[in-house]
Amino acid sequence: MKRFSALALCIVLIFAVVGCGKTVKTDESDASAISSISSASSEAESGSQLSVEENSSDTSVSEKTDSGNASSTSTGSIVPNPQTPTNASVKIFLAGDSTVKTYDEKQYIGGWGQFLQCFFNDDVAVINKAEGGRSTRSFINEGRLFTMEKYASAKYTSIESEISAGDYLFIQFGHNDDATRTSYDTYIDRQVPVGEADDSGVKGNFKKGADGKFPTGTPVKKPTNELPQEFVDFYTGRQNGENEINSARQTAAKYGDEYYSYESGYFKGYLKMYVDFARERGAIPVLVTPVARVKFDSAGKTIIGAKGSHGVQLEYVEAVRELAEEENVLLIDAFAATKELLETCEKAEANYLMALKPNSLTGNWPNGYDETYGNSAAGYTGIEATHYNKFGAYLTAAKIAESLKAMADSDAEGKAGEKISFAFSMVAAPSFEMPSPSLLGSETVEKLYGLYTWIKP
Repeated sequence: MKRFSALALCIVLIFAVVGCGKTVKTDESDASAISSISSASSEAESGSQLSVEENSSDTSVSEKTDSGNASSTSTGSIVPNPQTPTNASVKIFLAGDSTVKTYDEKQYIGGWGQFLQCFFNDDVAVINKAEGGRSTRSFINEGRLFTMEKYASAKYTSIESEISAGDYLFIQFGHNDDATRTSYDTYIDRQVPVGEADDSGVKGNFKKGADGKFPTGTPVKKPTNELPQEFVDFYTGRQNGENEINSARQTAAKYGDEYYSYESGYFKGYLKMYVDFARERGAIPVLVTPVARVKFDSAGKTIIGAKGSHGVQLEYVEAVRELAEEENVLLIDAFAATKELLETCEKAEANYLMALKPNSLTGNWPNGYDETYGNSAAGYTGIEATHYNKFGAYLTAAKIAESLKAMADSDAEGKAGEKISFAFSMVAAPSFEMPSPSLLGSETVEKLYGLYTWIKP
């Protein structure tokens, strides 16, 4: 405990040092809009089809105003989001999903993208364009990457309209792309196959190509009035099947006459669109593997894959790594880093790095979280297996910052000399520790910090 107390004392000021007591720049202009986790399975992001004009949130998150049920008597403080510097010489754009996005300061849930700014001085601006529920193709279909006239009056602007030569584009998807889940709930607007279907006829079973790798290809738009035949076949003749088909037609129609459909391309093909997009504009792409989910083996010590959890063999994680090698793109292996964090906690304590359900539970951190965990009277209905809480998100952001520092120090390069050139802007010795939930034992917290080399006090 003495070592932990000294550790906490040593790292108490980083938010003040780098301006973390202010408001981060996000795509959501309505500050009262807060995402709330639904009662859907915590093992996979699933939810109802919402219109893109509604700026729907995560596949397990929907828009809700701040009316949390957490105890108002809890002590502690609201953890503010860091401010994006306005005159930074380096800009990092984040394209991603709910595990990356910025959440309201009062929410217990966190995305690593909202805390990454804390590890840089004002020479670097982290511009978080990530949004919940998005996959590689829905992010593009909604005009979040490329500027599209249909969404010119929406609450968000495209990355294309802001990015410039010399900027960076970090790309993390996979959670909502994951088509190994057996459900068709997000088939029309989000899921993306990682490969060709195998010969078993079982939905979500994919195979690699003859070269032993997942295919890339080039996605091609399809007419919105032509639903994927597999989807139509599944619902034809089933109870409420016609309603599902009609709902799918309405969802597709919102994109206009054409869109990238489930049958348009493969996961690696969409990721390559982001890479090519950045390079064509003189920006530097950085691929990021999706963060790990709380899916342990029977011994409760090793994180594994599963249908709906990046694939039984973690196919969606492997595909990102493959593309990074094939296209010579800088890679941050966030999956490996967060897998290590969760396995350090083991199943017994890994949940304490995760968000609560429902996300409408808000309050002070970490006391409100501690008081609400397991408290059904406060509205608690369970623990997340996908989304991290503020402490887990902060640790993930620190790992990503540390990976960037390691790449800079090693002079790692991508295509045509692409490299991390802003190591000088990284905080040399972070002096703030995001308070951990008291549920997480101090010995475990010490072990977690022991995984770091650069940010360790």
